[in-house]
Amino acid sequence: MDKIQKVSEILFYFLSWFLLIWLSFFAVPVYENSWKLIVGALLVNLIASFAKRKSEIKNIFTEKENIFLLLYFGVSAIGVLWAENKIVALDVYLKLFLPGPILYFLFKNELVLVKNKNSLNMIISIFGSLVALFAVLETIFHSNILYKGFIYNPFYATFSLHQRAMATQFIPQVLGTYLVSCICCAFYFVFFDKNMLKKVIGFAAALLMSLSIFLTGTRGAFAALIFSIAAYLRLKNRRLLFIFCILIFAIILVFNSVEYPLGRLGLRSLLEADHYRNRIQQYNIAMRMVRDYPFKGVGLGHYQKSFNRYFNKRYKTEYISEGDKTPDNMFLMMLCETGLFCLLFFAIFIFSLLKRVYKYIKSREKNYAAVFSLFNGVLTILISMLFYDSLYWVVPLYIFWIYCGMLAAIIEDTKDGQKLSA
Repeated sequence: MDKIQKVSEILFYFLSWFLLIWLSFFAVPVYENSWKLIVGALLVNLIASFAKRKSEIKNIFTEKENIFLLLYFGVSAIGVLWAENKIVALDVYLKLFLPGPILYFLFKNELVLVKNKNSLNMIISIFGSLVALFAVLETIFHSNILYKGFIYNPFYATFSLHQRAMATQFIPQVLGTYLVSCICCAFYFVFFDKNMLKKVIGFAAALLMSLSIFLTGTRGAFAALIFSIAAYLRLKNRRLLFIFCILIFAIILVFNSVEYPLGRLGLRSLLEADHYRNRIQQYNIAMRMVRDYPFKGVGLGHYQKSFNRYFNKRYKTEYISEGDKTPDNMFLMMLCETGLFCLLFFAIFIFSLLKRVYKYIKSREKNYAAVFSLFNGVLTILISMLFYDSLYWVVPLYIFWIYCGMLAAIIEDTKDGQKLSA
């Protein structure tokens, strides 16, 4: 058993470092061609983890959260069978659904990483700062060296035209989600750490990442950033909340008078009628799909094909680009492609997990600060889901399930009944 435990810990150690580097710097271009290798490595690590902690196997089928999680992924898998193009549906499931439960149970089982939460926060803050710095340089020089000379990015011409930062994350929306999920780790030092040097490092990292979030011109990331800071202030210093609200309103007014990408977050742009008209059009088409396929959905990876059919029927004379053939809402995408039951199981799982986490934070256990930072990170990703299909992109997908697994781990009792320490 000791040998199995040692092998499992070594595998997980290397996998964790690989995931941190990979998700930060080259996940999107690599995943398309290497997803089988990556998912296979995750599966091997999970098997080794369960071999080390066999008692956790029975908990998969007894804990309420796990049951709804398995139902979500199980019904999604069954949905492959009734999809019009089963090869496309299976490809989407293996790439973007199967990694979810593997990551969740892997990070839930491996408590070593959770015990080193302080160092992990620092590493994530540093990686997030490096990506943010790349975004700032990209904006200054009006060019992204990765997509101009090394990596093909079909979205580069569109977004670079409006000078919206993409850095290493392919599109501004994914970069925004990546940064708001990292910034919660920087805030951990700003609000909780007593070491002044770490506070300064955390503040500098948070400032740089906040600037880069502005440079993405992404409304979802902007909303998530506001929520993240407000949540920390509510927990640590409620008196500053009013000042923070005034500051945000002032920023929106200032952005109103500047060019893109910052101008996209200005008051005039936020209230632009065409934006909401397009959203309503997209939602109408999505709800027509739901009306016709309420329980089984149109099939994984079938939204765009179905969109063409519904769009041409209703808007015969209009043209819409491939990039706009999306409901721009992950929850609505789930409902359209996998049906009502899948969305319901996902919602129950998330609600059940976050409810338990919230109670844990309120109890102010010794490691509540670490839990709150992860809790904040998960909520920011959930907010981003309201603005685009984030879990259909590898970086938000992996970070979301890793954070959920770590949350489940850090609030779970150990065998001797003692809480894990941060």
